Amino acid sequence: MENENTNANANNSSNSNNYPAFATVNRVTVKVPPFWKSDPAIWFAQVEAQFHLGGITNDLTKYNHIVGAVDTEILSQVSDIIQKPPDTDRYNTLKNRLIELFTDSQESKLRRLLGDMRLGDKRPSMLLNEMQRLGGMACSTQLLKTLWLQQLPVTTQSCLTMSTGTIEELARLADKISEIDQQRMIVNTVSESTTEILKTLVKEVNELKVAANRNDNRSRSLSTSKTSRSRSVSRARYGKWRMGENGYCFYHDNFGKKARKCVDPCEYTISKGNQHEGN
Repeated sequence: MENENTNANANNSSNSNNYPAFATVNRVTVKVPPFWKSDPAIWFAQVEAQFHLGGITNDLTKYNHIVGAVDTEILSQVSDIIQKPPDTDRYNTLKNRLIELFTDSQESKLRRLLGDMRLGDKRPSMLLNEMQRLGGMACSTQLLKTLWLQQLPVTTQSCLTMSTGTIEELARLADKISEIDQQRMIVNTVSESTTEILKTLVKEVNELKVAANRNDNRSRSLSTSKTSRSRSVSRARYGKWRMGENGYCFYHDNFGKKARKCVDPCEYTISKGNQHEGN
């Protein structure tokens, strides 16, 4: 009896070891991240990973998760699908439309990337080389040419637009035009500087002339004043010593017999002497 039980237990044990082992699947709650407008394809990859973890395969369920997670502002751009969804394949229809709307084309990415480059003080050919390296094989020659020309001066653009040839030939021509423009700018700068210098010199010469004329007038005025003063003094001195109409000197003419001085020639003393002699 014990042997039977022992054999039965052994058989049960061996049979249990022969049963296939089933993996346990734990369902998780789906957590849809915020919509990523800059790269919607990556966002949908994250969402589908959540669907896989949650064991969600039904098309309508996946569609409803997307509609419930995406902002109304974004859904308004696919309102035709939201208001009247297709009978089948709703999730993929909504997914493809959102990716199409918010994914830039390769050309748009290149335009945004290369459009930020500026000529600055570089030669046009150097700018073209930088754009070629940055754009790589994905950038077509025509697109590269268009973006490169947009960064050149307007006068250079006009010359190159009329020219035919490869983009490398246009770059060499643009370098020559740039050199000519720089030389012209230097000449204009020197000419402007020379003109300013001449204007300054003329102004200074005129100021010196005005100052010289002012000094000359002042000198003439002083000379005239001195001459006039000298003449006045001379007249005063001459008037002081000149004889009166009666032949008397200044003192006798003005003071008569009370004069204490007499200046020759003076008729006063002579006439008085004759009178004394007559008396």
